[in-house]
Amino acid sequence: VFHLYNRVLDRNGLLVVSLSEVPASLPFGLADLGSRLAHGLLIQLGVYRDEDRQRILMARAEQRGLVMSEDVAGFIMRRAPRKLGDLLGLLDTLDENSLQAQRRLTIPFVKAVMGW
Repeated sequence: VFHLYNRVLDRNGLLVVSLSEVPASLPFGLADLGSRLAHGLLIQLGVYRDEDRQRILMARAEQRGLVMSEDVAGFIMRRAPRKLGDLLGLLDTLDENSLQAQRRLTIPFVKAVMGW
């Protein structure tokens, strides 16, 4: 990554890096790499609240042609992991099972599919 950073810089290019923490708090093998990354533009993305994640889950379900009631979405939110990627993966599972079983998303159906 250090050499990539230098090559991009030499060519007046842009390097976009996504990290789970600010560069200064991560244990890079090379101190120079951490220093270089720390001097770039840092943008911290907001954290979704549960209400936001529920709305996103319902909107993604609608985009797939699934009807997800607020009751079903709330049920999922009380039992599923909070990470948005995990929720969307869960939606993949529900979508596939709903299509195979030709069933709507109901709380009993979600319970059965997810083993809750």
